[in-house]
Amino acid sequence: MRVSVLLICFVFSVNVGVSMEKAPQHVVYVEQIIKAFTKEMERNVNFHAIGDGGSMPSVVNSVYVQFQIFHRATIEEARLLEVFAVERLTEMINAHEKIRPYLCEFPFPSSRVEIGLTFCLPSGLSFADGTVASVMQTRGNIRYSFTDPDSGSLVSLLKEPYLEAKKTVDASANIKTLAHHEKPHEALIDIIFAAYQKEMWNDYELEIERIGGKLVDRVEEVSVRLIYFNPTYIEKARELQIIATERMLHLINNDKQLRPYVNDFPLTIDKLKVAVIFRRKNYCPYFDGSLESVSRVGKEITYFIEQKREPIGKTQIIRAERPVFAKESYQEALNTTEGSRALEKTQVKCCLK
Repeated sequence: MRVSVLLICFVFSVNVGVSMEKAPQHVVYVEQIIKAFTKEMERNVNFHAIGDGGSMPSVVNSVYVQFQIFHRATIEEARLLEVFAVERLTEMINAHEKIRPYLCEFPFPSSRVEIGLTFCLPSGLSFADGTVASVMQTRGNIRYSFTDPDSGSLVSLLKEPYLEAKKTVDASANIKTLAHHEKPHEALIDIIFAAYQKEMWNDYELEIERIGGKLVDRVEEVSVRLIYFNPTYIEKARELQIIATERMLHLINNDKQLRPYVNDFPLTIDKLKVAVIFRRKNYCPYFDGSLESVSRVGKEITYFIEQKREPIGKTQIIRAERPVFAKESYQEALNTTEGSRALEKTQVKCCLK
């Protein structure tokens, strides 16, 4: 499965290709501190380090570490984890006596310690359910974002001064642990998503690119984006759209434990967004006249084709808008698909489970 993790990239002043023997002394000290810090975070709070660096051309101006955390987080929980990590790394930098002559200022302030936290599944797949997807402290401000389940882009949730966040954490009597306080519906929806992901791939060769929705407090809306690795025309695209929709509706609406947490039971297609994109094995689109994607919002299905590239010298110009190939109602598509072998297979599963 492709890992779809969104990383925040920085231009570092450190040349990461330089060996430790040739690295400036202050870079060696920073590496020592980061190594000890990440080891402590991984051991004590299950942070998983995936990147580090900073700005340190001749002196240490800033230090940066990025972690993945394999559980959800509310803003309150993300704030606590961010402040905890920033304060701990700041403390370790200032306690390292040998690096002090190389710090741009001493004591080294927390505003120069940049910690990025990404909340995701172990596969790297974002929860994309409205909970915090990433939190980052830069230049004295913390920014919280969530993943839009349709576009996959990060959307701002909140920005606050770091010192205000620290005051909030210090004054809070409600949060006493770094662990996530799981809500009852979270584990239930995760089980459904995992079963759906496995079934879509094993039975129909559909890979999940993103799955989520509006799921912070209850199941309000579900959004799924899948990939099919073959050139596809309208008949097959219609079939895949119907299968992906019907199966998800069945799994959610027939889970008795989840039922009390579905906002408007039963979940209808108006609250379920499904898109299937068609790609080569390298995840590039086809330019052979086959479809680019099929998506459904509400009760209307739209089929898109990929525009051909028009080379001009060494450049290629692509129109931003995908041409619409066709549209039809969901009921029309369902009627047309009735009797197909793949749909009958799905319908049998829905009756048995």
